[in-house]
Amino acid sequence: MNQQPKLSLARRGIHQVIKLISQLGSKNKLNILIYHQVVTQRDPMRPDEPTLDEFTQQMALIKQYYQPIALSKAVELLAQSKLPANSICVTFDDGYLNNMTVAAPVLNAMAIPATLFVATRFSHGENMWNDNLTDLISDDNRNKFDLSLIGLGICFVETVDQRRKLAGKVIMKVKYLNYGERAKLVNQILLVNGRFSAPAKMMTPTQLQEIALSGFEVAGHTQDHPILAVLNKQEQHQQISQGKGELEDWINGEVKGFAYPNGKWGKDYNETSLQVLTQCNFNYAVATDEGISTPKTNPLQLKRFTPWQKDLLKFHLKLLINTVKPTV
Repeated sequence: MNQQPKLSLARRGIHQVIKLISQLGSKNKLNILIYHQVVTQRDPMRPDEPTLDEFTQQMALIKQYYQPIALSKAVELLAQSKLPANSICVTFDDGYLNNMTVAAPVLNAMAIPATLFVATRFSHGENMWNDNLTDLISDDNRNKFDLSLIGLGICFVETVDQRRKLAGKVIMKVKYLNYGERAKLVNQILLVNGRFSAPAKMMTPTQLQEIALSGFEVAGHTQDHPILAVLNKQEQHQQISQGKGELEDWINGEVKGFAYPNGKWGKDYNETSLQVLTQCNFNYAVATDEGISTPKTNPLQLKRFTPWQKDLLKFHLKLLINTVKPTV
C-alpha cells in the first residue's frame, strides 16, 4: 500500500510548512481524531463518513506529518508532560464492523494504533437505533412515512437530500429520551412503517476479541448508547459498569478508556458521569468537545474532533488550527 499522500510538489511544500509550525507549538498538546465508520463507497445518507480512499489518504497524511500514538499511552505521557510534538490519536465510536473490515487493514499497513469505543448492546446482531431509523427512511421503495408518533405526521420524500434531512429530524426527536423509552418508540415507528431487515453493522464479541488481540484498544461506550445526562446516577452506573464488564469478558482484558455517547459536556454528560467513571476505575474518557488536550486537561474530559474536509490540505490546516488556538 502506498503510504504517501498523492500530492503535488507545491502542496507537499505547504504540508511540510504546516508540520513545522505545528511542531513549534504542539509539545504536550494532544489531537484526538474521532471517526464512526469508514465505508467502501459514499453513503448518501451518511455523507460525512469517509470512504476507504479518503480515509487511506488521511491516514497517510497522519503517518507522514504526525506521530500516531496509542491513546492509553498518550494519556500516560500527557500526565507526565512528556508527550512528543505532533502526537495524534485515532479513535472510532460505537463498534461498527467496517472498523475491522475496512479501516483496520489501512491502519495495520501504516502501523497506526487506534482505539474502538463499543456500545455493547449492539454486538449481538442488533443495529443501533439511529441506523435503524436512517435505513428505514433511506429505503428507495418507500416515499411515505407515518411519523405521527413523534409529532411529524405523514411525511413524503422524493430526493436523497429530503430523505437525509428527514432522518436527521427524526433522530433529534428521539435522541434525548431515556434509552428504554427511545428503544420502544423507535421499534413502534418501525412497526407502523413496515418492519424491514438490514444487515448487521456492528462487531460481534468474537470479532471484538479478535481485533483486540491484533493490537487495537477496545474501550467502553456504555451498553445502550444513552444520553447519560438524562439518567440518574444508578442508571448511569449500570450503563457504564456493565458495558465495561461485558467488554472485559469478551476481550479477556482490562478496559481502561471510555467515550461519552454524543459527548458534549453539560448536554450529554455531567458531573455525575465523572463520578461514576472514577468509581468504575477508568483511566481516561473522551468527549466530542473540540480542541486539544494538555497536561492540565481532566483525563476524564479529553477533547476530540475530526476535520470533515475531503481536501487533504484543508484537513491538515484544520488540525493545525486546532493545535495552535488557545485552550480553555
